[in-house]
Amino acid sequence: MRSTFVVAQIASSVVLLATAGLFIRSLQRSLDIDPGFRAEGVITASVSVSVHGYDRAAAEQFYHQLVTNLRGRPEIAAASMANAAPLSSATYTENVKRVGHPDDRFRSQWAVADSGFIELLETPLIAGRFFTGEDRRASASVAIINLTLARNMWPNDPPPAILGRRILALDREVEVVGIIGNGKYSSLREPPTGFGYVPYEPRFGMSTLLYIRARSTTASAMRAATEELAKLDPNIALDHPRLLTQDVDKFLLQQQLGARLIAAFGLVGVALAMTGLYAVLAFGVAQRMREFGVRLALGARQADIIQSVLRQGLALVGVGLVVGLAGAVGAGRVVSRFLYDSGTVDPATLVVVPLLLILVAVGACLVPARRGAAADPMTSLRAE
Repeated sequence: MRSTFVVAQIASSVVLLATAGLFIRSLQRSLDIDPGFRAEGVITASVSVSVHGYDRAAAEQFYHQLVTNLRGRPEIAAASMANAAPLSSATYTENVKRVGHPDDRFRSQWAVADSGFIELLETPLIAGRFFTGEDRRASASVAIINLTLARNMWPNDPPPAILGRRILALDREVEVVGIIGNGKYSSLREPPTGFGYVPYEPRFGMSTLLYIRARSTTASAMRAATEELAKLDPNIALDHPRLLTQDVDKFLLQQQLGARLIAAFGLVGVALAMTGLYAVLAFGVAQRMREFGVRLALGARQADIIQSVLRQGLALVGVGLVVGLAGAVGAGRVVSRFLYDSGTVDPATLVVVPLLLILVAVGACLVPARRGAAADPMTSLRAE
């Protein structure tokens, strides 16, 4: 029963550590995902003027002046506005059509962005141009689409040839003036998704998302934004300011928590398993001390005694590893839906974990083994 308990502990440790390895590998691959923008150094916050008595014209003038003033501050490298944050669910989703093709149905997400917004995010431009201030005054008759949407709508045409073509999006006819690289818009795990931007248009009664890219530190950029907002209207404040990296990090939280918690349980399990293994061997050695003494008196070497105890301990470890590896494969299938591009098994983990446990087990076995090898032959012979 003692040996069975030790085997169960070792098997459980293998399952936990192998599962933690899957979460760690998933986290590594998630960190390698290109979201299509650079979040470092970007601050975003909501700014709402409707509750302070601004009408539509006054709100538009306020937002325009605020962005203009922010762009003039040395602490700020870029500033712009949009209606939705990257990796959020605040975008519009609808079927897009090519003008002259009424049967078209191209599913796409859309967002509203001011001039300078795409450049602030450092999303690469593949063909055409970004938005300008003139586009804002043109009643949103232009659009910038990503490469996936462009290829879905015109699969046989290169990006430069698509510029100037007209599509129906957001209940309006717009001209494609730019094509940008793909990105992640709702989740880091999403497949390539069609996406497009139309020029920013202030909507009275709704808050606006302000974006700021810091030139040096985000703290100094935040102070500058607060100062400029107070100059325009001391009654208005930045609502829920945060770093854009926080929005990216929240999608990695599941893998981080999974890896940390399961690895912690696994390490605790290893400690318990090795303690149990040591206790079983120490108890067995204590019962066999007279036997070891007699064997030494009859010519056995101390190395033979040590090898005997090690074989006993490593046999338990071997059985535990076999059971644990089988359990790890099953556990991988259970947690695979929480992982990103990791499969149900990680060969490297299934090699490293057993080797680690074998090394630790050898250490746990050596102490009682050396104690058995130190048995006194004369004491054993007198007892016999």
